[in-house]
Amino acid sequence: MNLASEAVVPGTVCWVNETLVEAEGADVRADARTMEFIKKVGNTIHYSIQLEVDYPSKHEDEKMPILDLKCWVEKRGEVSEIVHEHYMKDVSSKLLTHAESAMPWATKRTILTQDALRILLNCSRDLSWDVKANHLTHFTARMQFSGYDQRFRFEVVSSALKAYNALKEKEENGVRPMYRPRAWNEEERRSEKKNKKKTWYRKGGKKSFIILPYTKNSQLKKEYSRCIEESGFPIRVVEKAGKSLKRKLQRSNPLAEERCGRDDCFVCSTEGEGPCNAEGVNYEIVCNECNYPFYHGETASNGYTRGGEHLDASRLNKLDSKMKKHAILVHGGRTIEVKMNINRVFGDDSMSRQIEEAVRIRRAPPGQLVNAKDEWNYLQLPSVTMEQ
Repeated sequence: MNLASEAVVPGTVCWVNETLVEAEGADVRADARTMEFIKKVGNTIHYSIQLEVDYPSKHEDEKMPILDLKCWVEKRGEVSEIVHEHYMKDVSSKLLTHAESAMPWATKRTILTQDALRILLNCSRDLSWDVKANHLTHFTARMQFSGYDQRFRFEVVSSALKAYNALKEKEENGVRPMYRPRAWNEEERRSEKKNKKKTWYRKGGKKSFIILPYTKNSQLKKEYSRCIEESGFPIRVVEKAGKSLKRKLQRSNPLAEERCGRDDCFVCSTEGEGPCNAEGVNYEIVCNECNYPFYHGETASNGYTRGGEHLDASRLNKLDSKMKKHAILVHGGRTIEVKMNINRVFGDDSMSRQIEEAVRIRRAPPGQLVNAKDEWNYLQLPSVTMEQ
């Protein structure tokens, strides 16, 4: 809890649960006397409550760190004011979003600009420019350490200063306060945020958008943008970030088993391949006698759930059973041995999952699959040729 309070007068006493608590004398700094008095009072409320306190005079520079701020009290005329500046722990990583990360340059610029703007906003408005400039200088050094050249660093700092000055101007004109309270125009901001989710791509007269995977130096996005601009279509091109190295190497649960081992699991019980517990997968059902997949599928669920549906259809002898169709078409209706493999895991990327299924269906030899006709045609893959 953060607390700003009037100083406790030396010798102040308080009774809590029949315990007398007395504030220290005049030889102790006012902030230390006040917070230590509050600590003593809090510790007497219940034996399970033991407080720790912090205050400006406890630190060498007499500024108290609170998250990413350093706060202290200054006497300005007849009024005492709480002043703050940006703060960063010595043990904090100096590395920012790296220049070589698989992320569009526009996204990197936006992230770093917001970081620089946050540093400026973390400094009280009436602090001298030298203090703010020192924090920005340290930030630009961190950008250089993270691989950004001088021109890019200049663009980021310039954008942050421009945004900061715009906020100051809005406050001076009564448009919005620089440090906006939570309840300020709450309903209007909620409505604007809700509408922005549906209309974010319409800026500049755009009517639709296309999302592309990340490529080095945004080469794919540049080619698409050039072709779309020449054609005159009002389409916004958006480049999504690639997967981070940490996401590739780190597992949230390193002890988790990919295979469930349950007797009713189609993948495990037939000694199929792939993680049966993963969500959003492409899979195949393979005939052990023919030694080729006769059905390709995709599901937003996991292999265990979807495999159970296939087993139920086969067990109940349903007409849409893929195993029954293959057995009738190829093996005269007799019982066959099959297995289910999980080919790829896409998670919540439904488009990539459906494209993967369409590609596998299209590449299968004629007459090999029992996929329904609508599965062959529901996702058309256009052939695109891009010329220099």
